[in-house]
Amino acid sequence: MSLTVGVFRYSMMLSLVILLSSCGAGLQPHLGHHQPTVSSARLMVGEKLTFSEIQFRQDHRGERWIPLEEAAQSLDFTYTYDISDETFNMGYTDVVYRLEMDHKEAYSNGKPITLSTAPKTINQKPYITVKALEELWETQVAWNESSQRFVITPLSAPSAKGEVAVATVVAPTAKVNTKALVQYAKRYLGVPYQFGADPFPQSKRFDSSSYTRHVYARFGISLPRTARAQSALGVLVDKGNLQIGDLLYFYVPGPFQTNRIVGHVGMYIGNGQFIHTFGKPGVTLNTLDEQHWKNTYMFAKRFIVM
Repeated sequence: MSLTVGVFRYSMMLSLVILLSSCGAGLQPHLGHHQPTVSSARLMVGEKLTFSEIQFRQDHRGERWIPLEEAAQSLDFTYTYDISDETFNMGYTDVVYRLEMDHKEAYSNGKPITLSTAPKTINQKPYITVKALEELWETQVAWNESSQRFVITPLSAPSAKGEVAVATVVAPTAKVNTKALVQYAKRYLGVPYQFGADPFPQSKRFDSSSYTRHVYARFGISLPRTARAQSALGVLVDKGNLQIGDLLYFYVPGPFQTNRIVGHVGMYIGNGQFIHTFGKPGVTLNTLDEQHWKNTYMFAKRFIVM
């Protein structure tokens, strides 16, 4: 009797092992299909290699996720990533793009947008899908399977006239005492620069566009938050006909200077001088004759009348 029971138990156990093995074999490909794969690739902007190796992920839907920090660096963006609230800001001397991990709502070139897929944090690094990055930057990010590389098409730079044509033009109808305007602007000389600064009352800091926005607001003129968005408004002014209070727009030198995208703004205060903020000097004065500003000057816009 005991031998018969033992054989029966052994047969049952053997059958159970075989059953579990077959189930496992059937399930394994299904589980593997849902596991993201991690691979290496090169990252390029146009024909320029920016990273010889980045780690990207491919999810079960075939979506490729690339690291945001390397993508931002490839376009020579200044960027900040706040791990505490998982916000990612990037731009030149002010924030042009803003993202929040696990949220589809984003900020691009002065306007809110909704991404097809929310970015997310993976191993404490921010990642975004190729498609969502294309939506954010309004450019193409191509994947080349054979050469294992991502190629970002350099961002386009609309002309000043083109931007005015599609923007809601703010005509220079606001009458402002320009002497008072300059005095108020100079009150902030030396105030430190901070990329993506919160409003001055809270941060006690400025970036280039938050500074011009703050000064203009004092005189009843509302401007958008970024230099590029501000540049799409106002009336185009010839450089030889500048007046006090005109806003001056510059591009930020980098590896892709052929794409002259507005990245910095200052305010003309007369006699060839302008006031603005950037980097270590904070709010400071410069002249348009200085080589750097002469080379990077793009155009000027007028928002006020004398």
